[in-house]
Amino acid sequence: MIKRIISLFILFSLLIPSAGCTLQPADTKQEYTITVTTEGGMVFSEIPVTIYKGADKKDLVWRGETSVDGKASFSAAASDEYVAIIEGLPEGYGIKEYYPIDAYETVIAPEILLEEKEELSGISYDLGDIIHDFAVSGADGKEYRLSELLKTKKAVVLNFWYLNCQPCRMEFPYLEEAYQQYNGKIEVLALDPVDGTDTSVSAFADEMKLSFPMGACDPVWESVMDIAAYPTTVVIDRYGMIAMIHKGYITETQTFTDIFEYFTSDGYVQSTVKNINDISRKEGE
Repeated sequence: MIKRIISLFILFSLLIPSAGCTLQPADTKQEYTITVTTEGGMVFSEIPVTIYKGADKKDLVWRGETSVDGKASFSAAASDEYVAIIEGLPEGYGIKEYYPIDAYETVIAPEILLEEKEELSGISYDLGDIIHDFAVSGADGKEYRLSELLKTKKAVVLNFWYLNCQPCRMEFPYLEEAYQQYNGKIEVLALDPVDGTDTSVSAFADEMKLSFPMGACDPVWESVMDIAAYPTTVVIDRYGMIAMIHKGYITETQTFTDIFEYFTSDGYVQSTVKNINDISRKEGE
């Protein structure tokens, strides 16, 4: 009987850890989450992500894609040596060789490269694209360069029109009125790729009493922006992304002020606007 009691005591002693000891699973893992986003907070979905342990990229840990909310998650033993490789971003973003994963939740926001393109022929832009840096000459004799404008303005609006366009003439007074309210935050460049010259555009601006820069531009802009209707309004946001393309005229000052307010707001989160009704109110609302 005594031997049996001693045996049970030894067994319980082995099962119960001594004071100060903690049992830990040998394969404990940590959940890591990576979010791939623009500088302005717009997420990238379906972006290939590869995780390695070590910058030499020899020890593969995980491979997958970002979800619809821009996130990629993996489980691995806790370490400060993991690095992420991302691929497949649209043109215009500067991607580093690798990004250190120095926290359980890491945000990767590649830098936007506003590079100049000397020849526009063959280029076609669409909503969400990063536009190349460019310069246009105004009828006032000044040069207007996108990268310089974005140093002091929160958005640049390209308004494509031409001299004999009646809808363009109808729209300009409302655009001018809104511009007067927001010209400290936004710049408007009204560009004629069809039939204008510096002299005729200048005379038109005087006639209509328009204060924003206007000029005749290279006809190649028609194909570059796929202009199928006049006027066409293109908004380039503070990060250099084509954030809105509206084809057709606008005849409410309120619509323009709502657009300007949306893109110049301090709380602006980068996004693409497919329909101006999503950000504009009706006059008097």
